[in-house]
Amino acid sequence: MEIKQLNKLYEQILSKMSNDSEKGLRYFKQRWTVLGLEEREILKFFLARYITSLLLENTISVEIQMHWVAILNAMNRETEEYEPRGKLIKTKKISSLQIAKLFYDLKNSGYISNTLEEISDLVSDIFDLNESTIFTYLNEPNRFSKAKPLFG
Repeated sequence: MEIKQLNKLYEQILSKMSNDSEKGLRYFKQRWTVLGLEEREILKFFLARYITSLLLENTISVEIQMHWVAILNAMNRETEEYEPRGKLIKTKKISSLQIAKLFYDLKNSGYISNTLEEISDLVSDIFDLNESTIFTYLNEPNRFSKAKPLFG
């Protein structure tokens, strides 16, 4: 991952934690598991510095502080127990739209119960796709009429 991408991830974590610390913590944990060791160390430095200063200011609720501390703990624990995870690499035979439709159909058929936001997060992690694109597809199912059937 390039520095620009790592910086964007840092900003997304801060943004999601600011909007909803519980969802932000979940987002952090999902992203943290797919980072390489060097990327983790860089992100850990900047997040630890930010979190420390935030906690010293003591201007946020205890619940939100606990979520930030959980991130600190996860970074320390998981850096020591590092197990890299890869991503599925899609070929040109399948489009982002088709992947989104597959997960949309799984949700509507009752096979998965995640929210559309959670699905877009997970799909973008698994396939290294743009999260907002997947979320847009999931929220506008009329687009699926343009998708070729996956099997058949």
